Amino acid sequence: MVRCLYCGKEIAAGEYCDAICRYRTERFEAKVRRNIKWFVLAIILSFALILIPLITGETRYYSLVFAGLGLTFIVFPYTTPETNSWRGVVNGVRIARVGGLILCGLSLIVYYLHS
Repeated sequence: MVRCLYCGKEIAAGEYCDAICRYRTERFEAKVRRNIKWFVLAIILSFALILIPLITGETRYYSLVFAGLGLTFIVFPYTTPETNSWRGVVNGVRIARVGGLILCGLSLIVYYLHS
């Protein structure tokens, strides 16, 4: 069975189950195109946060990298096109946000263990 690219429901043929799903997918893709530069910048800055523990020598600040990446995926819940075609845009957003929450929780654990 084929799945709708937006909601992920199984459909008989085509890419979308109705016009609303097509419209919402197009709106989501426009939002991704509009925000992709901020998404990439946030990931680069999150990885740049690794300089803080290297400069200060405090290992507990490694959690900043996890927190930065987690917040990036919560604010910008964008996944790969393969993930979106596998489960739909709605579930792709959900996967990204849950992953972001897990990274934020991991950052708290790392901070607690190293303080």
